[in-house]
Amino acid sequence: MRTTISVSDESLEAAKRRARERGQTLGQFVDAAIHRELNEAERPRKAPPAPIFRGGTGPRPGVGLSSNRVLIAGLDDGVELEKRR
Repeated sequence: MRTTISVSDESLEAAKRRARERGQTLGQFVDAAIHRELNEAERPRKAPPAPIFRGGTGPRPGVGLSSNRVLIAGLDDGVELEKRR
């Protein structure tokens, strides 16, 4: 299918260069790029791994990790970050 699209001059030149490097026509390169984008959007993304902290001292005294209300209140108490450590 033929169509007309508008792209920046820089993007078009980069796409032409990459297509030449791969031995493809510009149309083949653009078609493959569209397919990759569409396939990536359909794949479910894995959640990033949760960070593991080692050797810390834990929460401040009086901060219970089982209560979101207490955690949020601790974040908003106006104490500078360095003094919280």
